Amino acid sequence: MIFSGLFLFFCICVAVVMFYHFFFHIRLCGLKNETTEHQYKPLSIIVVANNEFENLQLLLPALLSQEYPEYEVILVDDRSDDETYETYLSLSKSESNLKFIRIDQTPETSSAKKFALTLAIKAAKYEHLLFTDADCLPMSSNWAKEMSSCFVQGKEIVLGVSPYELKSGFLNKIIQFETGFTAVQYLSFCLAGVPYMAVGRNWAFSKHLFLDSKGYHPHNKVIGGDDDLFLQKITNNKNTAVSIVKDSFMFSKPKDTFREWVLQKKRHYAVGKYYNFRIKILLGLFHFAQVSIYVLFFVLLFSEEYRLYSFALFATRLLVFCIISAKLFEKLSCRVEWYLMPLIECFYSFITIAVGISALRSRKVKWR
Repeated sequence: MIFSGLFLFFCICVAVVMFYHFFFHIRLCGLKNETTEHQYKPLSIIVVANNEFENLQLLLPALLSQEYPEYEVILVDDRSDDETYETYLSLSKSESNLKFIRIDQTPETSSAKKFALTLAIKAAKYEHLLFTDADCLPMSSNWAKEMSSCFVQGKEIVLGVSPYELKSGFLNKIIQFETGFTAVQYLSFCLAGVPYMAVGRNWAFSKHLFLDSKGYHPHNKVIGGDDDLFLQKITNNKNTAVSIVKDSFMFSKPKDTFREWVLQKKRHYAVGKYYNFRIKILLGLFHFAQVSIYVLFFVLLFSEEYRLYSFALFATRLLVFCIISAKLFEKLSCRVEWYLMPLIECFYSFITIAVGISALRSRKVKWR
């Protein structure tokens, strides 16, 4: 009797996850990563840095050498005590495309990064804003061109892709999987008319959306959320585009230790408590069903009556997942061997729940 109830619940969880695969995720499979018509709208590229001098030595030359007719780069030095101030204040005087802003103190009414971004946005010369982080590098000198090409047909928000650099070790495989799967989620949800997230290291939007919506209010003090919470505030389900053209990718440096990665995920998940109710239900239902499939499959292996049926359902769902993920991960430049996907997905499912609960219970989460 117990096994029959568990098997029924197992079937429901498999059906739920398969629905997400075929209703949401598969949309991204059909999206062609083709270059769209280039409009060459003037751009303000914004970077906030806190003690990122070494990373800026690589990023700034890449940004200042973009193949784009009219743009500026705004660098905000957020209380750095390294060589950022002296070096880039001097460079801004000789480099006409570089605007330098220094912050010595953050007001109590705002988180540090949101305050820095607000200053940069208000100082931006152009209407269309493109964002990245100091520890990133664009795929090519056409990054700005490919991202801005999506500002067409009423689109005022562009969601880009930001893979992590490939390194050796199992942690990097987890990071590659997590980054790829997260991108599959937020991009496919956007294509389905439910945009809920952007990655702050590669996205763009029109300046008037920020000014008209009173900036990051009412989440000024929240650590994080300058991308996903703000997106949920300004999107109308029709004004948001996605770019999966390779040249539009912005690569970032992955964490080197498991502890650093968990703390990073904790900062990201802590923002989830402020998501709107519909998004909480959609994301929560998927992750709950995903974890439940692994738990129930293991339990049902002890049932002679349902063991074979459970294995068939589990294998079918896993095959669908691996086929879709392998195709999409390649498209998104996230490299995970297909034969490792079941193991990593199982680990990722449980760590997502554990870190998510820990983040929601934590009171103090720091950006820097």
